Amino acid sequence: MSDGKLQVTLDEIRRAVGRTYTVTTYENSYHTNASEWNQWTWEKLIESGKSYLVGKDVPTKKFIREHTSRLTTWQSLAALWAIENPSQQLIVETSDWVRAPRRCYVICTRAFTDPNGAVVEIGLPHHDAGGERHWISRDCKTRVLVNVD
Repeated sequence: MSDGKLQVTLDEIRRAVGRTYTVTTYENSYHTNASEWNQWTWEKLIESGKSYLVGKDVPTKKFIREHTSRLTTWQSLAALWAIENPSQQLIVETSDWVRAPRRCYVICTRAFTDPNGAVVEIGLPHHDAGGERHWISRDCKTRVLVNVD
């Protein structure tokens, strides 16, 4: 993760995603919602995802092992950027001219009071732009799937 000296820039993310995506920023609604600050931690987000996706009876270690995948280079950079800019969210969206299926990723910080550091949410929140899928990451290298609709 970032050590405070390294700042990920939007231009670095734009170069990593390539010209088929646009990169914009908006206000992070989680950051402005006071209840969000104290409600969620990494453990609570994992338990919520586990309960929703596989049920409470599945051991947490098994759930994490089976639902973890590596972040792409641009997702890793975006996660680092989100931690460095907690009041903003990053929108990475397929450019209008691209014929590939539309994708609209929303990347932002969550779980601000987690004792182990910030948690980043990487989401495809729209059915018509990649489906409804949400992952969380705290190491900016891997992600755990916590929601599929």
